[in-house]
Amino acid sequence: MPNDPYVHARLANGYRQKGEMRSAKSAMKRSIELFPGDHESRTRLSKLYEVDGEWEQAKAVLAEMVSMYPDDSTGYVELAELETRSGTLPDAA
Repeated sequence: MPNDPYVHARLANGYRQKGEMRSAKSAMKRSIELFPGDHESRTRLSKLYEVDGEWEQAKAVLAEMVSMYPDDSTGYVELAELETRSGTLPDAA
């Protein structure tokens, strides 16, 4: 498998479409390892966790993004939206 983050992100999407969530998460994590600054892959990983009902893991991915890139609003917005969907919006503050 090539060490290309975009290949792994696309592979993750294919696994997700087939319902293979464990493999999808694994491929997306590899994509992030190869390109840590890719906010879209982090957002997609959090959504994979969310689909599986793994709210805390989803929040952890986004919280890490906020910690790594505090000047980028993407992580804050995604985290607030996740908190809204999970019914824990007060936790976002």
